[in-house]
Amino acid sequence: MSSQAQSKGDVLQRIGGVGLVLGGILIIVGNVIFPRADDPASAAATFKAYGENPDMTRIAVLLVLLGEWAVLGGIAAVYRSITTGAGSAWSRLGFYGYVIATAIFNITLVFVLAATTASEKGPTAVGIGLTMVTAANSLLAVSVLTYWLSFALLGISISVSTVFPKWVGWVAVLLGVATVAVIGVPYIFMDQTKTLQTVFMILALLSAIWTLGVGALIVRREMKAM
Repeated sequence: MSSQAQSKGDVLQRIGGVGLVLGGILIIVGNVIFPRADDPASAAATFKAYGENPDMTRIAVLLVLLGEWAVLGGIAAVYRSITTGAGSAWSRLGFYGYVIATAIFNITLVFVLAATTASEKGPTAVGIGLTMVTAANSLLAVSVLTYWLSFALLGISISVSTVFPKWVGWVAVLLGVATVAVIGVPYIFMDQTKTLQTVFMILALLSAIWTLGVGALIVRREMKAM
């Protein structure tokens, strides 16, 4: 490998490591402050929650959006670091899936912002707002399924490679499979419930902590290499 290619790879690893750490923090904070309805299955209750906390909703959306893009940069670094063997194929599938999931989730956030805007326009915009909330919930189900399936694929790539400790990969596989099975599939076939929402928050928090940990591993490795 040429020195230039190696330098480019090192720069991507440094950016990616910081991205995973920063993205994990932003996603955690954004999700903690995100307004939620007591009855997540009710579009009207969700719409009301956005309307009662429009500024907080927008701040939360911004933090999550920035966090997702930062994590995507980190996932790109993980993908580029696994270049040989079976791990390379699995990491490619996981990365492409993560890109698709991020695009879907960005559209979800657009609908959330549209619903928030509609909530400030009074009774005449209620119908539009409820439609946006319903669309956002449907897109959320698809993005959860896609995100954590990609997460599991990335975990497989790590577990069969030597770039990171294998246990890091297996934790990602377990989190990915568990979230797809317990949250992703149920969200496709049924309305959200408070219990499902709570379980999802726990699994999402654990996933964010995983990104923080992997980001710290990458940053530490790159600092030692400097």
